[in-house]
Amino acid sequence: MHPEAESLFRKYQNTFFLKGIIHAFRIASGFLPVWFMRASAVFIVVIFILFNLNNFKAVMTNIQRIRPKNRLIKRIFSAYEMFLFYSFYLIDLFYLSHDDERIHTYRMDIRGKENLKYLFSKEKEQGFILLTLHMGNWEIAGAVLSQSGIIPHVVYSPDTEDTIESHRKAFRKIYKVWDVPLGKGELFSIRLYNILKDGGVVAFQGDRLLGDSGVEMDFFGEKAVFPKGPVVLAMVSKLPILLVFTVMKGYKRYEIFIEEPYTVALYSSRDETIEKALNDIVFVYEKYISQYPEQWFTFMPFWLKDKDTEEQKLNFNHRGTENTEKE
Repeated sequence: MHPEAESLFRKYQNTFFLKGIIHAFRIASGFLPVWFMRASAVFIVVIFILFNLNNFKAVMTNIQRIRPKNRLIKRIFSAYEMFLFYSFYLIDLFYLSHDDERIHTYRMDIRGKENLKYLFSKEKEQGFILLTLHMGNWEIAGAVLSQSGIIPHVVYSPDTEDTIESHRKAFRKIYKVWDVPLGKGELFSIRLYNILKDGGVVAFQGDRLLGDSGVEMDFFGEKAVFPKGPVVLAMVSKLPILLVFTVMKGYKRYEIFIEEPYTVALYSSRDETIEKALNDIVFVYEKYISQYPEQWFTFMPFWLKDKDTEEQKLNFNHRGTENTEKE
């Protein structure tokens, strides 16, 4: 699965016009109040959707998988909300990446602090694997953990839009969150293993395939593919996985949920161990996505059945274009 959804924005993001708009937003986020930027986004998002209808339809399809009983009008509104919430994520990211004092104007409610304390109550300090989703504002969770003395090493695939990526990097640098660009091969895995064994924290987003073949899992009643890398790392290092989710709860307000540490149980085979662990983890994913589907930022078909249908349409359109050209 490619980490970025195909869209008109991605297609033209490196044009002078779009880069100018993003750069202007970058400057404006330094002095405009958050409430004003959010109020503007309510209308700007509509224009963005009109130019990215395929992504809007994909979001509606995903929401239908999560909430099959929703009527069409409700799915349309939920898809609009997802685009709006994503704009809020970008606004907060840009706004907070100007200086480290701004985060103190936000309210952060943390549920499950005792689960963090448990990990650090042992005699010997140990690392752990932090697992989250593209939900709410995952960057804020890293900043909050860093301020509490837990420095995450975030494994990520750099955004192809360099202005957005530069703000993510600026945000992490300000809040002392280490970023680890995705690598491939044994040396990269050894690097992550060493971070953990030195008492560090390695963070992944568990809903996108990044250099990982993945495993098919039942997800809201249909098959979808999830990365196995974090589980394999937990197996090898014999360290726990901590599931953390951050959701928006209002204006400048976030809620961070920290689940109990999860230890991968070993079974008779490696494949069975991975599948059993992923099944438990995906069950927790379902719990949060079912509550906050509009904040799970997935702008392309996620389920295998829907991806196959989309690919068939693309192939059909491509063949139709070829036939037209021949005629």
